[in-house]
Amino acid sequence: MRALVPAALPPSTIPKRCRSSWPWAYKVAGFSVNADAGATLKREAIVARLNAVTSGDIIVAHMNKPASETADGLSSGLKSLLARGFHFVTLSEMDVRPAHR
Repeated sequence: MRALVPAALPPSTIPKRCRSSWPWAYKVAGFSVNADAGATLKREAIVARLNAVTSGDIIVAHMNKPASETADGLSSGLKSLLARGFHFVTLSEMDVRPAHR
């Protein structure tokens, strides 16, 4: 999954010398569901968080602690989402818009 998607700014409007370091030429997407709280939650808590997902939510999960219950919780929770008819897409497939201030 990509966290950055190209913005509407055409590359031709960015000076060539700046194109590789032009950070604001990208929109940054946040997330709406923290599935595992940094790989610290128990399996049941992860499943409960994923069961609360609604259409359009962006889920973040870490899975960086092999001894944690994250993988098991995500496996169960994601299977449940699929059974409920959800499908997963990359951010580049979505119309991600920056927040207005």
